[in-house]
This record gives sequence, C-alpha cells and structure tokens, in this order.
Amino acid sequence: MGLLAALLVAPAGAAGPDTVRLGRASSESFLFSLIDIGVAEHIWERVGIVLDQSAFESDSQQQQAFAAGRIDIGFGSGPAMGYRVKGVPAIGVAEIYGAPANMAIVVPPSSPIKSVRDLKGKTLSVSSAGSLTDWLLHETSREQGWGPDGFQELAIASAVPRIATMDSAKPPAP
Repeated sequence: MGLLAALLVAPAGAAGPDTVRLGRASSESFLFSLIDIGVAEHIWERVGIVLDQSAFESDSQQQQAFAAGRIDIGFGSGPAMGYRVKGVPAIGVAEIYGAPANMAIVVPPSSPIKSVRDLKGKTLSVSSAGSLTDWLLHETSREQGWGPDGFQELAIASAVPRIATMDSAKPPAP
C-alpha cells in the first residue's frame, strides 16, 4: 500500500510520462482493484505515469516475466517471494495485506462436506502449484494432523472455471 501511495503523490516529471510495466498474478483480487481505480479515475496519468499492465494466471508466470525483463513491478502473493531464493531477479518491497484472512474453502450447498474433517482425501482446487491457495491447502492438512498431503489438489487458475468445475461435479452415490 505504501508503494501505491508513493506512486500516487509523486509529481509528474517535466520530461513527460514515465511508463511503469506492472504485472499482477491475479486479476480477481479485491486489493489489486486499487490499480483499476487509478486507471478509471486517470490518477496514473495525472501523476505522469503510463501504466502498462500485464495479468498473469499464477505467480510463476509473473516471475517468468520478471526474469525476462517484461515487468518492473509485480503484485502477487506471499509464496511468490520464494522465487527469489531460486534466482528470480525480484525483491519484496511492500506488504499490502496481512494474514490471508479472506480465504475460504467453498463447497456446493448439496455437498455432504459439512466440516473441515470431511475434506480428508477429497480433491480441492488451487490457483496453481506453489500458490498461496496451494500453501493454505497443505497447511490446513498439516493442522488437521493428516500431514501435508491430506487432500488431492487440482490447479485451476481463475474463479470462473473453478466454480464451473464445482457445479459440474457429480454428487456421491448414496
């Protein structure tokens, strides 16, 4: 949030607008909508910034863009910082959100799953391997005493196909 605020109050340069190549690992994040508000309200233009945006379906795709020199700034989740250890030329400079308190495991209303205990051995979708949702899934399994692999995971990048997959799942036989 501090980085965003600094960009908003920076004076426009006399030499013309600066282009900032911004990537985000999810186009569905509520917090990242602040970027879109800046575009819609022409805030970036007023402070002399041309925003060149790229949306990626996963943190790993965004990290590839960093490595290729295609983006200058990226918005992603905490697990993306692990890529630095693997040699990706990126550093973390700001945290815009604390603990992942806005995450939930969602099941259809007709599902026999009524509690976390009922999830053992089930298939749950994550946005991508190594993502925040993937990490949270493994942590939930560990906290339940099932080890890191008490669930099967299915990587589906965005919410619309995840919901469609959930809706199309056949209910268990009686």
